Amino acid sequence: PAGPDDQPPPLPLYTEEDAPALQSLVVVRCERVDKEGGIWGVVREGGDLVTAYLPPGKMASKAKAQAKFLTRARRCAVLDFAAEVIDAEELPDRGREEGAEPEPPRHHVTVDRRAVQPGEEEAAVDLLCRAD
Repeated sequence: PAGPDDQPPPLPLYTEEDAPALQSLVVVRCERVDKEGGIWGVVREGGDLVTAYLPPGKMASKAKAQAKFLTRARRCAVLDFAAEVIDAEELPDRGREEGAEPEPPRHHVTVDRRAVQPGEEEAAVDLLCRAD
């Protein structure tokens, strides 16, 4: 059993070969907001191997909360948020030079924040930061 001073384990969301599981909670770092109001980013636990998209309408259950989150995403230099995976797909191989080491598979997930419970986002982001 782990003691109270032990570091938490990394979030066990997926392996290098597999995408995050559907309905799993991931931490996404926002990279940009598109003109339709969707948020693009990367899953923090996956580095550049897992991209993420948060569609408009999936940011919060109420319109006022969605607008507030979207404003925050546009203004913050760094924004990490928790969301539930609702779709995952493997991306095609980017191609490599002959004889080069094979690259790990890349994935893309679509996420939804509406099911994230109060306090769950802060706990997930905090757990990830302590695991780093």
